[in-house]
Amino acid sequence: MHLVDCHCHLDSEKFSEDREAVIARNKERVSFIVNSGVDLRSNAASLELAQEHEGFIHASMGLSPAFAGKMPGKEVGAVLDRIRDHAKDIVAVGEVGLDYHWEPNAKRRERQQEVFKQFIGLARELQKPLVIHCRDADEDVWRIVEKDPPKTVVFHHFSAPEDYVPRLVDSGFYASMSTIACLSKRHARLIKHLPLEYTLTETDSPYNSPVRGERNEPFHVGDLVKLISSIRGLDADHVSDAVHKNAVRVFSVGR
Repeated sequence: MHLVDCHCHLDSEKFSEDREAVIARNKERVSFIVNSGVDLRSNAASLELAQEHEGFIHASMGLSPAFAGKMPGKEVGAVLDRIRDHAKDIVAVGEVGLDYHWEPNAKRRERQQEVFKQFIGLARELQKPLVIHCRDADEDVWRIVEKDPPKTVVFHHFSAPEDYVPRLVDSGFYASMSTIACLSKRHARLIKHLPLEYTLTETDSPYNSPVRGERNEPFHVGDLVKLISSIRGLDADHVSDAVHKNAVRVFSVGR
């Protein structure tokens, strides 16, 4: 199978003790991965990993809404400038977006929205896909991104209510399904309604492992592909090939 992990964090400290071993074994089982930055440090780390493992790891640079709502404009500007400086080295802008789950403060939610709009503009400017983090903020995210979206939009760890799937398809956006669907019936139900041509696969490693209590790794997208094939009544190789083609088209990479 041509497995692709469209969103992970191999720069995480959870891989500090065996990162190179993890990468080596995943190279044998996964075609390529996209490592997503969430702040200045992880953006730099993603770039470094992509340079060290060219062709296998591709970097995406962004700013998590968990940080964006609390950052002054100067610091946000530094992240934006850093991404511009490395536009030729990245495959996407993200992850960025809105996360209201841990943020009850209305003013900081508004600040998240302001920063999100800046990154949408940056993705349009650089002509890069936009990778969106959305948690408990569906209507605000969709209202903002639909107003003037970049050419390509990917919803990372897609978990919107089922009635958003037709809206996603009509907009031509992509849904990156996470390996959490292997454990979550709610996420698995989304797969039933999501057309394969709008589907991507991800692990969000080291998080969302399909094996409870274990650290996640990119090769676990294989478990997700098998789940998708079972739910949709399709051959697993057909699913993996379709998702691989989607990922190559979205991120303009592939091997």
